[in-house]
Amino acid sequence: MKGKTKRGKEVGGRCVNVRSGHGSKGHQFKNGKVFAVGSYESKFSVESFQEMFRYLVFTFLKELLGELQKTIFKSQPEDQVAAEIHKTRVMRPFYEHVSQGRSACLISHSTCFSCLMASPEHSLPCGHVICTPCLLAYGQRQDRDAIEITSCPLHSGRNFRWIVYLKPDAAGVRVLTLDG
Repeated sequence: MKGKTKRGKEVGGRCVNVRSGHGSKGHQFKNGKVFAVGSYESKFSVESFQEMFRYLVFTFLKELLGELQKTIFKSQPEDQVAAEIHKTRVMRPFYEHVSQGRSACLISHSTCFSCLMASPEHSLPCGHVICTPCLLAYGQRQDRDAIEITSCPLHSGRNFRWIVYLKPDAAGVRVLTLDG
């Protein structure tokens, strides 16, 4: 962005102020120094980026589908291959970018951040909580009711060996009460 200082001298730099900060402060560098006066300027708009966004999503999905088709021929089940591709190529880069190394801030007890579809039920050693379908997709069945998961699907932190015991389908919820 090019602007003019209060004395009319032309300067260039990147302003760090958001739209609301421009009213009183003008354009500022990261260090807080005001380098120009003027209103908020942005070349970005949702409308102008909409077609490009659709194209980028379509291209990425086409690339992932090609990778899935290439990998399926190695006699692995399609759902396991798809889960691994989703974990390594989609979720990890996204959450690493969003959290900027602070993966603990991405914990929800109302929505599974792995699929964004179900309620999370199973805590992992890293602190993240995932739903049963994601646990089944990213873990390995050890027993009828035991699933072993060795890494978090949300970030590429340390590996662990974690066994989660599922409640059998026929089991109901019971509450023990002691009156007395």
